[in-house]
Amino acid sequence: MRETRGAEAWPARGCFYRLVFAGKGGFILGIGLIIAKIRSSVEILLATHNGERYLRPLLDSLFAQSFVNFTVVIRDDCSQDRTELIVADFAARHPGRIKVLPSPKRRSGAAANFAALIAAAEADFVFLCDQDDVWLPEKMAISFAAIRRLVEIHGPESPLLVHTDLAVVDAELELLGASLHEYAAFDPRRSSLRALLLGNVVTGCTIGANRALYMSARPVPEEAVMYDHWLAQVAAALGEIEFVDEPTILYRQHGRNVIGVQPAGVVRFLKSVQRTLLSSATFSVLLGYSDQARIILERYNEGLEPRQRKAVAALATVWNVPRLRRYAHLRNAGLRKPSLFGKIALFLLLLRRRPTREWARA
Repeated sequence: MRETRGAEAWPARGCFYRLVFAGKGGFILGIGLIIAKIRSSVEILLATHNGERYLRPLLDSLFAQSFVNFTVVIRDDCSQDRTELIVADFAARHPGRIKVLPSPKRRSGAAANFAALIAAAEADFVFLCDQDDVWLPEKMAISFAAIRRLVEIHGPESPLLVHTDLAVVDAELELLGASLHEYAAFDPRRSSLRALLLGNVVTGCTIGANRALYMSARPVPEEAVMYDHWLAQVAAALGEIEFVDEPTILYRQHGRNVIGVQPAGVVRFLKSVQRTLLSSATFSVLLGYSDQARIILERYNEGLEPRQRKAVAALATVWNVPRLRRYAHLRNAGLRKPSLFGKIALFLLLLRRRPTREWARA
C-alpha cells in the first residue's frame, strides 16, 4: 500500500468549501497536466434512497468540482420522497452529465444498490458516492490524479484502488473532526489483505477504482459484508491500494447514516463491550467476515500469494476448528486485531458455538 500525504492542517470552520494548498502550486499544476494529457472516461456511482434532505447540496458539490470530465450514474432504491424529482431537475440542468439506471421493483438496501451500480459500470475509472455528503471542490482532481499515478506505476491491468481521508461534520456541516481516522482512531494504512480480513479501513464514499478492479470484483457477492469492504479486499488481494491523506469530503453524520462513525472514547468503548458480550451484532459481522473469506478463496485462490492464501483459508474455515484453538488458528495465519480490546473481543467471539452451516474445508 502507498500513502500520499496531504495538507498539514484542515481549514478553519466556515472554510469548508475551499481547500488551502499553501506551497502546493506544483501539486495543482501537476494535476492539471495529468488531466490535460489524459482523457479517460470517468463515472461517479451514486446510490440514493429517500435522500431529498441532503441530495441537492451533494449534487451541487459534484457539479462544482474543478475536475469536470465525469458522468454521474444514479440508481434509486425505491424512494418515496422527492429524490427522483431532484435527480430529474439536475439532469435537465446538466444535459448528458447524469445517467439514471432503472430502479428495482422492491427496495434492495444500500449494499445491493451499490452492487448494481458496480455491475453497470462502463468507464475507465469509477468513484463511489453517498447521497448525504458534500464533496470539496478538488476531491475529484485529487482522487483522479492518485489513481492515474497508480496506473502509471502498475499498469491498467492491475486492480487499483485509492481512498482518502474525510472531515467529519454534523447535519448542518459543523465540524466534528478534521480527520476521520483521527476522529475514530483507526489506521487507514492497515490495508493489506490480512489486515482487511477482520475489518475495513477503506471508507466507501472516498473510493476511486480502475476498470481492472471493478471488473475483477463483480458481481459483488451476496456474502460481501459491504461493497466497499469487498472492493478493498479484492484490490489488496490482486492489486494495490493507496491512501491519500487529504480530507476530500464532508462526511455528514445525521443519525440516519447507513454506516456512521462514532468518536473514539469511553462511550464507544462501552458500546463495543455491550455489542460483544450482550448482543449478536458483532458475532454476525465475524460470521460475515468468514463467509466473505470463503468467496475470496473460491474466486481468487490462484491469484493469492501463499501468505494471503493461508490467512484467507484460516478465516474461511475457523468454525471447523475446536473453540479453544480458534484464536491460535487465526494468529498462526497472521490474523489479529490491532487493539487490546479487539484481541480480547475476537477471542471471546471465537468461543461461541459455531453456526449450524458447515463451510467446506479449504
